[in-house]
Amino acid sequence: MKGLHLCKQFFFEVGLPKIQQELPEIMPYLAAGLGGGSECHENDDEISRDHCWGPGFGVWLRKDYKEQFESELRAVLDRIPKQFMGYGWADEEEAKYACLILNIDDFIKVKVGVFEAPSNEVDWLNIAEERLFEITHCHIFYDATGETTRRFTSFKQYYTEDVWKKRLSHHIHELWRWNVQYVNRAAKRGDFVTAGVLWGRFAEHVMKVGFLLNREYAPYEKWLYVQFRKLPHLGQELGDLISRGIYQIKDIVYITEQIEAVLINELRKIGFEPNDMPEAAYPKETIKLLEFSKGINASIKNLEIRNFSLT
Repeated sequence: MKGLHLCKQFFFEVGLPKIQQELPEIMPYLAAGLGGGSECHENDDEISRDHCWGPGFGVWLRKDYKEQFESELRAVLDRIPKQFMGYGWADEEEAKYACLILNIDDFIKVKVGVFEAPSNEVDWLNIAEERLFEITHCHIFYDATGETTRRFTSFKQYYTEDVWKKRLSHHIHELWRWNVQYVNRAAKRGDFVTAGVLWGRFAEHVMKVGFLLNREYAPYEKWLYVQFRKLPHLGQELGDLISRGIYQIKDIVYITEQIEAVLINELRKIGFEPNDMPEAAYPKETIKLLEFSKGINASIKNLEIRNFSLT
């Protein structure tokens, strides 16, 4: 049983009827659903059940309605059983947090650092991509006004072309750097321990490029590879190569060359061209992706975005 399906069924069969029966006056303002955790992207499994997993849901209310109804609603939610369909929580302390009451403004601000999806495209660069992944994977079970749905959905509009190019240019630069300056040089020295340790940083940026090429937000590191494998384009092909870099460590230089070839082919198909870098400190054959990074950045029309420094 996946946590998302468990919680949704729990809400409609147990939570919602209880709220309707005992606190009907809240119904015109109620929004409820699942606002975080591996359940939201359906990556939870038996290992997930040792903490923060069980039948429950969150209630989102505007600040004034939260102040008006919180005390009565808390009493209703506390009377709801914390066992459902044979599933429960790891312990009684965790079960206290099965049904949360949340100020919608505070919730969104904590998630992404802003109250609304930015109207200024530069501001999208200040929001970490994994935060956008999380808020766009929140699940709404019930929304009386539609306001919570509207606010969550506004973050799904994805990046503008210039913001997308900026992030793409940045991660291509970073995967080039972690490969040519670190992984490749360590492997060629026969230091496969160091190459293996650094492989993770290289692979992280490869996967983030993959998400960008699919026009999807990337999650944080714990779920990056699992979610990457789900991508309809490049997820399996590059995922297999990333895996080989761990299990066939002595082939790591050849594997980086294969990954580079796949990405260059994709960038050319999109229509990107490299910027020649005659003054580069590295041999010409090693800076192909670096040149593409520069070419993509040079194609950005908004000068503020083009000159923005991503870290």
